[in-house]
Amino acid sequence: MYQSHRGSPIKWFIGFVISVHIMAGLWAADRAWKQVRSMSLIAGPDLAAGSRTRIEVVTSGRAAVTVVLTLAQGARTDTIAVQRITAHRDGFWDPRFITRVFSPRLTPTQMAHFKAGAASLRAEARGGPQWLREPPPVICEVAVTILPE
Repeated sequence: MYQSHRGSPIKWFIGFVISVHIMAGLWAADRAWKQVRSMSLIAGPDLAAGSRTRIEVVTSGRAAVTVVLTLAQGARTDTIAVQRITAHRDGFWDPRFITRVFSPRLTPTQMAHFKAGAASLRAEARGGPQWLREPPPVICEVAVTILPE
């Protein structure tokens, strides 16, 4: 007589646990590959001391992301602000995105290094290394005019 062997409950449980880890790994792999989901830089067309810019960043939450805001005019480039967005405590298992908004204000000291005229405001977001690979930065750039003092 033929007897069906469906496997023991222990084998089924081990198979289930392994499949859950594989599915979580596939989801986490996408988040490790693309760490900065989106970024936007909002600035008025004219800049002066006291002007504010707005940067909105959405990260995968898998690795820490550093956002650097720079102002460039001709050969001069100055860092205006640096913001570090930390990752979730357990980035592999936590699939939630992290959204951060920050609005750095341009100080008179920062603006003193620049002349009135055309300039470029640039935000660059860099993720951390994952799988021996550092993802390319996400860059947003806005053309602005620096107003005379």
